[in-house]
Amino acid sequence: MELRALGKLFPEREESSPRHFEAISAPPNRWGPGRLAASESLAAPEIAGVPLDLRTWIAPGELASWIIEEVEAADSGTFAPSNSFGQPAENSFKMLLRLISFAYAAGVFSSTEIAHTCRTDKLFVSLSGNQFPFRQELTRLRRRHREVLATILSRLFRRSVSKRFNLEYEEIGPEWDSPLRSLAVQRLDIARHMDRADD
Repeated sequence: MELRALGKLFPEREESSPRHFEAISAPPNRWGPGRLAASESLAAPEIAGVPLDLRTWIAPGELASWIIEEVEAADSGTFAPSNSFGQPAENSFKMLLRLISFAYAAGVFSSTEIAHTCRTDKLFVSLSGNQFPFRQELTRLRRRHREVLATILSRLFRRSVSKRFNLEYEEIGPEWDSPLRSLAVQRLDIARHMDRADD
């Protein structure tokens, strides 16, 4: 499956497999790591530097804690009725939402790959509550709660940019809303195409 032309929102990267994207380095910053000159504001077009794997900017544990907070704050509407893990439906839904949000933030898009990684990666195991979701559950959640996922990912990007460039969260103005959401939607589209390839 060809995924090389993903537009200008992502920097160049190499793929380690058709299903998982390697972490990439952030673009050079002439002010030094994590610093922004007081005389220069961060323009929205610079969002092109957001890495496909946010773990190259943010420690995995901190990223996971952000996701837990954002899932709790999200307006998810009616919870999915599936209760495959023997947990209350709300708990099961939130667990899947945390897991898939972290995966997309980390550049893992295929539901098959996410399910597999829940058996091999300690942080994925923790976010999944030591359970092993089925590929179909992850695909169904993405389809039914696309807007919720887009909101969570957009807020993660905002927090990541804020920390990367040493800005207050509120300093990232409304001109960022559309680019941030475009990044989130693009990741959801990648996941949709990869899941179709697995069907």
